Amino acid sequence: MRVVLTETKKSWYQIAEVSFTYEEIPEDTTLRDLIREAEDLDISGKDTELVNSMIAALIEAQKLYAQDSADTAEAQAVLEAAVNALKETQEPAEELSTAVLEYAIELAEGIDIDSDVVDAVKENFEDALQNAKDILERVQAGDAGVKQSDVDSAWQNLIRAIQYLEFKQADKTDLEKVIALAEEMNADLDAYLDAGKEAFTTALAAAKEVYEDVNAMDQEEVNTAWQNLLDAMANLMLRPDKSLLEDLIAQAESLSEADYDAQSFAVMRAALAAAKETAADENALQEEVDASAAALEDAIAELTASGSGDDQQSGGQQGGDDQQAGTGGSQSGNGSQSQGQTAGSSDNKSTASASGAAAASNTSAAQKSVKSGDSGNYILWCAAMVLAAGAAAAA
Repeated sequence: MRVVLTETKKSWYQIAEVSFTYEEIPEDTTLRDLIREAEDLDISGKDTELVNSMIAALIEAQKLYAQDSADTAEAQAVLEAAVNALKETQEPAEELSTAVLEYAIELAEGIDIDSDVVDAVKENFEDALQNAKDILERVQAGDAGVKQSDVDSAWQNLIRAIQYLEFKQADKTDLEKVIALAEEMNADLDAYLDAGKEAFTTALAAAKEVYEDVNAMDQEEVNTAWQNLLDAMANLMLRPDKSLLEDLIAQAESLSEADYDAQSFAVMRAALAAAKETAADENALQEEVDASAAALEDAIAELTASGSGDDQQSGGQQGGDDQQAGTGGSQSGNGSQSQGQTAGSSDNKSTASASGAAAASNTSAAQKSVKSGDSGNYILWCAAMVLAAGAAAAA
């Protein structure tokens, strides 16, 4: 507290300022904490005399603390000494039973572990056996830190580890074979269409993960892995061979429209457009390529030379006229008959020439058919050759 006096005019003083200062003194919790420690102390199995001394000191300390007494130093020292005495007292040694532990170790040491036991199971068994041996050695050495619960846990864990030895690796023979073939396909993956590639690579990665898992014990899981991979392999489609189709497209593009009948050339042009579309399709199947090539090949073979129909009609009319002329000549005289025969011979040569041109066209188409394996067009070519030969003989 601070008081300031001020002098007045009549020599009187008055209070001009008053201030208060508080100083907080921290509480000493040492006795309180010691009392709590004593109350929580486990006194089971401890020496009775020490326990009684500690309880008496605890009661005295509790009284002083409740009265908020300032003179607690002696009571605090007595209680602290009693608590420490109890804490330093060792519990009497427990008599441990190791008969089951010893028998479990004997069983474990007589087991011949199969080579196909999962590595993780084998490692767990070896660790459990070593731990059981260590616990037994400590008990036999008189280590007071070992409890009966430690002994029991050791043999129980060892028995469980023995049971796990039945967990063996799954048979991965089939999985290994399928992966080997899949790896060959994967090395040449560009030879396949894009459709199905992602599913294939995913299935291959999953199969390899199962194969590399040394702890894989589920045979169904292993079988599923190689079956999924095999399905993905079957769904991969090789890119088609377009060499024949490309050759036919080049041949068709080299033809001149002026040399052929407009209708037949229009059919060929439509087949050519479809063939080009198929050739440009990256995902076209081999069946589609073959069908497009066959259609274009047929269209080329069916092309008709421009004016060939008018020549045949003209030749036929001329032959009829010559025949009539020959008949008239026969009726009128030998000279006219000879003239009619000469004209007929000339017309036969013209017909034979037209037949030869048709045969040449059919020969070209048949040669292309033979190249692609079209036996139907080859038969047509043979028939055309026979007709051409007959026409030549008649000439």
